[in-house]
Amino acid sequence: MDTSCYIAELIFRIDNKKNPPLSRFEKQTRLLTAENEREAYLQALITATKELDKHSDTAQYQWEFAGIGTLHLTEQPEAVVESQAALDQPVNAQEFMHFLRERNASLQSKLAMSA
Repeated sequence: MDTSCYIAELIFRIDNKKNPPLSRFEKQTRLLTAENEREAYLQALITATKELDKHSDTAQYQWEFAGIGTLHLTEQPEAVVESQAALDQPVNAQEFMHFLRERNASLQSKLAMSA
């Protein structure tokens, strides 16, 4: 089976343990190679887990995988730049987390139906 390239936007919530009300969100854009969208989704989850592992020893910050912002096929992988960027702080972090969870539940349902 041929492989395709997918763009995944991974969203992380980073809480400041020393100042609990302070948290921020980070978006990481990753290029994934997979045979289909389901495999790309699983690779995105594995990539997110590896990122969390890199930050597990941080004394001041608590990293949490908030969800996948987008996951889509790209016909121009050479134009994709993997990046990390802080997101503008949402007015309501809980609502933003809820939105991401709903988005991921929808993506999971879509992938389950296509399997």
